[in-house]
Amino acid sequence: MEKTPIHIDFIALKDNQEKGRLLGIIVPINDSKFLMLINMNGKRPESIDHDETMTLTKIE
Repeated sequence: MEKTPIHIDFIALKDNQEKGRLLGIIVPINDSKFLMLINMNGKRPESIDHDETMTLTKIE
């Protein structure tokens, strides 16, 4: 499985106007597990090595 981080942006809108943006990365671990890290400082994380990394698990 490809380990290159996938870029993800969460965009906050109010009245169709962008109010803010959270920049993040997602790294697939296997078919059902991903690691995600989001920064609130306007800069996209460069690597997943951080204490605040979230683990996302696919549930069937």
